[in-house]
Amino acid sequence: MLEDSVVEVKNLIKIFKGGIRAVDGISFEVKEGEIFGILGPNGAGKSTAIKILTTLISMTSGEVSLLGLRRPEDDGKIREIIGYLPQDISSDSTLTGFENMLLSARLHGLRGKKMVERINSILHDLQLENVKDRLPSTYSGGMIRKLELAQALVHMPKIMFMDEPTVGLDPAARISLWEQIKQLRERQGVTIVMCTHNMEEADSLCDRVAIMNRGKVAVTGAPSALKARAGKGSIIFELQDETKVNIKRMRIKGKFVTILSKTPEADLPRYLNLLVSKGMVVKSAAIKEVTLDDVFLKFTGGRITEDQTGWMGARRTRRIARRLG
Repeated sequence: MLEDSVVEVKNLIKIFKGGIRAVDGISFEVKEGEIFGILGPNGAGKSTAIKILTTLISMTSGEVSLLGLRRPEDDGKIREIIGYLPQDISSDSTLTGFENMLLSARLHGLRGKKMVERINSILHDLQLENVKDRLPSTYSGGMIRKLELAQALVHMPKIMFMDEPTVGLDPAARISLWEQIKQLRERQGVTIVMCTHNMEEADSLCDRVAIMNRGKVAVTGAPSALKARAGKGSIIFELQDETKVNIKRMRIKGKFVTILSKTPEADLPRYLNLLVSKGMVVKSAAIKEVTLDDVFLKFTGGRITEDQTGWMGARRTRRIARRLG
């Protein structure tokens, strides 16, 4: 156990009806003040784990504690110290931004002048002060997500849980929300646990990540350390024609061949000669720095594809579009 850990998960298992093992014996710890990412594709078990940590669903077995409070006996106290930004839309489209904040504050038992000051402070920090009297139906997708984050912060939680915080947002809105998340940690010292399928998001925001696949944690560590374990880079060859030839240590998909290498510059000529010796015509070659996608490939044997993730952003975008009319 880490001395300064505020979240501890040991051998957590969740089995749904029909024997579906959504979470299969995962363990990890989150240190105070860090941004910890649970990274993986749709169906990996990320959201299920977050819902267990936030007391929304029960666990089949295992141990979960937050700041020394244990599930399920301390669920009431746990809800007082955590914030939760769900993947699904949580703001009320019939209320103004301020009224949404007011509702969230009162649900947490907050009242009086200090409550109003707290609401206005959060809206200012998240750059929503000028639109607080407008309905969310007039907001952009990024502004709606900021309002939902503001609602989750109104009671000053010590630990914030975020489920796919930027899914469905355009690149500019995504980067803007990343900055707000970083500032949240810097300004208030909030410990953040977020699940995401976005490799760039995890690399940019997280101090450490746990890579999940099929209900299990494949590996945990700082993004930089994990990338170092996966190799120093990738060699990518583009072929003239598609091939289905299998060659050890090479991932071949259509016209592209990818090789993880600790010394890509030195290895490139050798692999080029190997491809040529197999009768392949190489159109181009490039060296790419190792990414968390390469880490996922190394420790799970696969990659996170558009088929696994694209529908989530599309689903939320459609929901927002419907609400915006």
